[in-house]
Amino acid sequence: MKIVNRETFMKLAKGTVYSYYTPSIFEGLYIKISEPDELYHDSTKKTLNDFVCVPLIDGFVKGCYDNNVNHEEMDHFEFDLDCSTRDGMYEEDQLFAIYDENDILQLVSKLTQAF
Repeated sequence: MKIVNRETFMKLAKGTVYSYYTPSIFEGLYIKISEPDELYHDSTKKTLNDFVCVPLIDGFVKGCYDNNVNHEEMDHFEFDLDCSTRDGMYEEDQLFAIYDENDILQLVSKLTQAF
């Protein structure tokens, strides 16, 4: 795992697994699904303001866009791991924890031990 600043993070490829990071605090678990040059907001392609990701922990559940669904009354519901979101609300000084292959394999192993 490594900690990177926003400028470095924005250059990372689609498929990057990350958390938002403030010293000693990791927030959420996400997969970046946009390429570094996909979301320019000016014609000069110099200002890259946001990116698209899939939240894995603090994410969406199936039916999240249906205002008539009351998840509290359901016996079971599932994450919607195909539901992406755009991150356009950011702080210039935001840090990101970038998970490497070993980190991801450790997470998978720990999750599968729960069964």
